[in-house]
Amino acid sequence: MNSYLLRRSFVALVGSTLVSIPIGFAQGDEYEEARKLVQRVEDDLGTLHPTDHKDRDRVNDTLKHLSDLDRKFTKDQFRKGPLSDAIGNLQDVLDHNTLDTHERDTLNGDIHDLRELRLYKGR
Repeated sequence: MNSYLLRRSFVALVGSTLVSIPIGFAQGDEYEEARKLVQRVEDDLGTLHPTDHKDRDRVNDTLKHLSDLDRKFTKDQFRKGPLSDAIGNLQDVLDHNTLDTHERDTLNGDIHDLRELRLYKGR
């Protein structure tokens, strides 16, 4: 009887370990994909050439929030608040900065992707 319980405990322990390994990898992949998205948005903002002080400030605020968001992703932390802050800052750039059509389309795509990330993963 004891060997039966010992065997069941061992099987349960091994089974739960094997199940948790793929989940851990999937979570790491999620954060890596989120970090790639943040990097892409940062790169897109880096191509802008703000003409006045307020335009530069809006871009810099957005870059700061994206950097904070990326820092959380490196720690496998995902919070809706910092992501919403970055989206709001990026929306301010779109609403108030002088942009050409290509820049505006690119940043609209970035906002869409960040919102999808928030919808999928945010809490």
